[in-house]
Amino acid sequence: MAGKVISRAYNEKIEEVGIFSILERVESGDTLQTIAKSLGMSRPFLSTALNRDRTTAEALCIARAIAATKRLAAHPEQGGQFSSDGPQPPRLGAETILAGTTHLRGLNVPPS
Repeated sequence: MAGKVISRAYNEKIEEVGIFSILERVESGDTLQTIAKSLGMSRPFLSTALNRDRTTAEALCIARAIAATKRLAAHPEQGGQFSSDGPQPPRLGAETILAGTTHLRGLNVPPS
């Protein structure tokens, strides 16, 4: 039973911070380990919580892809296709990411 109390507290903490905030941190390049540590929980718990729902899992994948694109853009000498004076990868924001994934899944929620 102690595990359920801890899980409930962690889930409440995630809700308090907000999924959008967590996804924006991932998009900006923070790792789940860093985010989990700042929330006072383990990385596996945070990862499980984010991947529990299909829409949030898809949004997490998109946020990670945007972060990877930004890393490549910041270091073109390491194989990136963007340069600092060229076009930059888009900043979509967590709400747009979630809206886009639900739209793609055919849930009739138009992207904002």
